Amino acid sequence: MQSQKQILTNPAPKPVAANLPRVSLPASAGSRADWRVITFTYNRRTDAEKKVSGLARTHPELEPVVFTPSGHAPYLISIGGRMDRDAAYALARRSRSLGLPHDMYAQNYSR
Repeated sequence: MQSQKQILTNPAPKPVAANLPRVSLPASAGSRADWRVITFTYNRRTDAEKKVSGLARTHPELEPVVFTPSGHAPYLISIGGRMDRDAAYALARRSRSLGLPHDMYAQNYSR
């Protein structure tokens, strides 16, 4: 299986409080905690990084990052980090009310 790579951009400041579900990872998270919420997809890394920068300014509580499961295109915009399935679906539902795309999805990227 191909390795997963996460491309970090300038981190956004952490909010004091957020109305998004908090994710707690168990000590033996394994593949149960490898779910991500994918909001946007880009073919070029620079375009993805630009989108992350804008999203981090408007919604820093989402903690957006550029993520690529293959190390190359497509470049995915992931919010909320790694989490379990239920938390991923809850975050996707709640984030739609913030004006994010209605076609965002949760997917398991277990190793």
